[in-house]
Amino acid sequence: MRLDGDRVTRLARALKAAEAPVRILRGLEWPASARDTFLRHRGDRLPDVLYAPFDPGPTLSRLDGIRAELRPQGDPVDAWLGRIADRVASGARPEQAFENARRVFRGGVLTGGAPFTKDIVYLDGLLRVQTFLSHVVASGRSDCLRLLFAGKLDIEDVPALAMLTRAGLCRLPRHLSPWAEGLRYLIGYLAWSSFLGSVDMERVGAHYDGLLAAAPRLDGVEGSV
Repeated sequence: MRLDGDRVTRLARALKAAEAPVRILRGLEWPASARDTFLRHRGDRLPDVLYAPFDPGPTLSRLDGIRAELRPQGDPVDAWLGRIADRVASGARPEQAFENARRVFRGGVLTGGAPFTKDIVYLDGLLRVQTFLSHVVASGRSDCLRLLFAGKLDIEDVPALAMLTRAGLCRLPRHLSPWAEGLRYLIGYLAWSSFLGSVDMERVGAHYDGLLAAAPRLDGVEGSV
């Protein structure tokens, strides 16, 4: 599939322009007068802050126009652009306020009975990355590892980023995390980890359970741990 670089660049710039008005944190920012009022009352009460209304209409209209040009079926780059459009659209809608609150809420219910939501998000991401890295090594595709450091991205973006890199529209990162700089070590570690995942550890564990059962305990013997 031949990539039309000019078209991709034009659509990417259109997405950036559509996203420009969506500034959630800036829209929630307190003015200096609110800070002064808060400090003047020694923090006894929150100041009254009026937020300027945001009209998502123009942004959503622009995004609809961009989506109309996309061919996400079978085209990784267009699918990637479509996901970006969806993220921008979600940030422009009132429903996103709930999602933002969920992400900010980093703890659990103190009375118990509920998980730590942020921990679940982190664990989910860790499992996805670990599984992806293992499959990268098992598939002989270590060439994709550097793409993970090209910017803030999703693992699902890798096919699109690979195509953009081949077309000269995306640059491989100059700087890598220390754990990824030595690819030989990283690939060796991941290969070993992948191999262990294929071993029937239950049978191995049963063997060593029997081995330890045959060894008398050393509790109370001088010098034992």
